[in-house]
Amino acid sequence: MNNYKEKKPAKFLLKSAPAMVVILAAAAVIFYSVEYARREETLAKELKEKLLRFHVVANSDSPRDQRVKLKVRDAVLYALKGKMENVTTRDEAVLAVEENREVIENAVRRVLKDEGEDYGFEVYTGEEFFPAKVYQNLTLPPGDYLALIIRLGEHEGKNWWCVLFPTLCFVDADAPSLSNEAKSRLDTVMTPYEYRQVTGKGSKVRVRSRFAGFLRRMFS
Repeated sequence: MNNYKEKKPAKFLLKSAPAMVVILAAAAVIFYSVEYARREETLAKELKEKLLRFHVVANSDSPRDQRVKLKVRDAVLYALKGKMENVTTRDEAVLAVEENREVIENAVRRVLKDEGEDYGFEVYTGEEFFPAKVYQNLTLPPGDYLALIIRLGEHEGKNWWCVLFPTLCFVDADAPSLSNEAKSRLDTVMTPYEYRQVTGKGSKVRVRSRFAGFLRRMFS
């Protein structure tokens, strides 16, 4: 009987060991993810003061409305290109946008007229929550950012976005990765740490950011 009693706890420990490993691993993942979410939130707050984003929301997801969205994007970027390339701070970029509000609105209005669309639109600069976004090999954390926002019609369709300052919208928009010129523009407004955090991480960061955002909401 004594031998049996001595062996029973050992068997119990052996059986519970895998469960303990799973619990400890889950705790480590949660701790890491919550800490990552905190760092992402801090990074987003720092970048918020340095970036101006551009957001165009389509009327709907129909092929026609999505095409109109892209034409509006192109027309607005064309109208702003010469007015944004020489700005050196986010505040200067915001001022340039505000001073050219009529130019932007006319560009949108012209596209809608040419496309035979009679729905209205909104153009304004304001803060908006952006989920984690990947642009070429630039990944921005989720958070509230200042943006030039254009909402077309019912604005229920998929959106298009880019970074208006520094002026990444105008640099190799269709390239698979950021050009040296684009990287140089980022480098002028970001600290070395910020630059490392937002470049060269791709979709892994996007997935991790979504999970981190979920955990942040759970534990906040």
